[in-house]
Amino acid sequence: MVKIKPNDKKPATRHGLNDAVKNADYQSWIRQGFNVGIAMRQSNLIAIDVDIAKGKQGFKDLAELKAIY
Repeated sequence: MVKIKPNDKKPATRHGLNDAVKNADYQSWIRQGFNVGIAMRQSNLIAIDVDIAKGKQGFKDLAELKAIY
């Protein structure tokens, strides 16, 4: 996990994702107003960002991908 700047997507640490840790006190980060990010590559995780803002068809696109794969 890595501490993220409040209301942002950028790491709040000097070395960004290189400062990610496995056993963080993320609850204290949240209490301080920070967001919590996950270093996806280091965690071997995959995320899908379904965008529905401003009329985008994210769920429709996701359904199409599910049908293909």
